[in-house]
Parts: sequence; C-alpha cells; structure tokens
Amino acid sequence: MSLGMVSYDGKREFYAEFTDYDSSQIDEWLEENVLENFILSEMEDRSYLEKEKTHFLRGDVDWVVSHPKGLREWLQSFGEKIICASCGNTYDWVLFRSLLGVKYKEDLPDYLDGWAMDVISLFRWEGHTPGGEDFKEDFLEMRDRSSKHNALVDAHVARELYLKLEANRRLSN
Repeated sequence: MSLGMVSYDGKREFYAEFTDYDSSQIDEWLEENVLENFILSEMEDRSYLEKEKTHFLRGDVDWVVSHPKGLREWLQSFGEKIICASCGNTYDWVLFRSLLGVKYKEDLPDYLDGWAMDVISLFRWEGHTPGGEDFKEDFLEMRDRSSKHNALVDAHVARELYLKLEANRRLSN
C-alpha cells in the first residue's frame, strides 16, 4: 500500500503510496492505522513531488518503480551497492523485491545487495526482547506516535533503532 525509505545518513528519503492495491483486502485495522496515515491522498494518481530531501510519488506500482524519479532511479542514484534494512523480518524484503519484479537474488540489480538486514533480529541479538505494539518507540523514547504506521515514519523508526543499536554496540566494545 505504501513504501518509505530513508538513507543511512538520513539525507535522502523516498515515499510512495500505491493506488493499485486490492481494496477488498482492507480491514478495519488497515483502514485506521495505515490508510489514515497516508499523506498523499490529495495528490492525483501518477503524481510526483520532490520536496527538500524527499521524493514523493503516488500511483500504481509499475509507475512508481519506473518513473524517471521513481524507486529504481532513487536507488541507483546512490552510486553504490545498497544494503536494505527493515523491521519487518524477511517479509518486507520479499515484498520489496516483488515491487522491483525480482524473484531470485541473482536477478537483483547491481545496486542492491542480495541480503537485507532485519533490525528486529539485531535488536534480539543485542539482548533486547520485542514486546508490545510500541516496543521500538519505547526503546527510542519517542513521545510522538501519532503517525505510527505511516511508511516514511516507520522507516525513520527503523533507521533510528538501527543507529541506537549500532551506537550501543560501539560503546560496549
């Protein structure tokens, strides 16, 4: 339904809301927690906006991926191999690859590393136990949780969680 990505250094962002999802799959939870946090609903279908450090796109998956300023171009623009990380276990990685039309690791474009990182697995590895709906936000001591489940906000949470785990590891060594 949506995709949010933030670069490791926090200087670049990508956010898309897809218009071709199967609306028959929308339940009450998705309506209240995901659709209510969409921020591009006022934009027309197949719209692009670049604002400060963020690429905003609203349209069908193929359009968002292949637009001249779309997902593929955004990923390629880093000029180096990207290791993706998320808080969605392997499920996010499978969905992400399907957006790009890639089934097998060998078919990934050169700019993507074949192995993604799951930040929740790192969280566990560092001795923390995920628990409850807000464990990431609790760990990060976040006060504002009003936009939780917006894909871009969730991407920022994943980045901040990773950076905090990374900083704590450096301090302990």
